[in-house]
Formats: sequence, C-alpha cells, structure tokens
Amino acid sequence: MQGVFSLADNFKRASATGTGSLTAILTVASSDLSTTPPTQPATLILKNITVSNKTGGQVRAEVAINDSSASIETYVVDEDLANNTPIDRTTTQVLEQGDQIKVKGNGLKFSFNFMEMI
Repeated sequence: MQGVFSLADNFKRASATGTGSLTAILTVASSDLSTTPPTQPATLILKNITVSNKTGGQVRAEVAINDSSASIETYVVDEDLANNTPIDRTTTQVLEQGDQIKVKGNGLKFSFNFMEMI
C-alpha cells in the first residue's frame, strides 16, 4: 500500500529557567528531508503550563505562543508572580510547524506538558 502514514503520539515535557527577555524555548519541528533520518513535520498540543517562583521576590511571568504562519504572538500567561506562589494553567493550544513557545521571567521555572504528533 502506498501513502500509508503512521502517526506517533508522544507525551512530553519541556522545562526552562526564564531570563529578563522573551526567549523561545521550544520550536515545533518542520519537515527536513535532507537530515538523516529525515525530520518529519510535527504538530504539538500544549496541555499544561506550570510556573514557579523561588527568587525571593515578585517577578512578572510571561508565556507567549508565536504562530509562525500568521505572524502573531499570543500571551497565555502575563502576570506578576509572588515568591512561593505557582501558576498552574490548563490549556489546549495547537501549535504547527515552526510555531514557538516563548518565556520571560528572571529566575522563574517554566514547565510545559504536551503531546507531540509526528
């Protein structure tokens, strides 16, 4: 049979420590047939965002989704976070090839749970 594709669904977690500038921490894979093995295009479904603050003071937490096909950046977290106060946000965001998750928050810890479909 020609043209039969099997999608691989993988639950994953990504984490990062924030800085003072909005920084991409995850970019959804685009197709690249020149690599060995070839990189398959992916779709990512973001399910949960957790942000924790152990800096000793209040810090502004920012999480943005960059939609590369529409050139739009949408903030899904944009709030001040007191010391020892976590943010746990349940969401459903679909990210396509080239889309990015960006974070900002000096010293904050960011964690993302998502499903990657290849």
